Amino acid sequence: MKEFAVIAYRIQVNQVQGSLDEGIEQVYKQNLGLYRNVDILQVAFRKRLIRSSCTTRLLIISVVELEQANRLIDAGLI
Repeated sequence: MKEFAVIAYRIQVNQVQGSLDEGIEQVYKQNLGLYRNVDILQVAFRKRLIRSSCTTRLLIISVVELEQANRLIDAGLI
């Protein structure tokens, strides 16, 4: 299965925390228009940045289709 990744910059770490499922659910809660329009497979912060003390980080969001990746970009995400 193909995956398409969208990189979201300057995401507050406290906005997307917990397990994989909790992180996905938090993204949906903060972006209600995406809930039935985008199938998020995974959300993850870059590992190198997790060790830093920054409060905002780069978040990688994986989706199933290219069109869904474009919806994330168009929505302005979080």
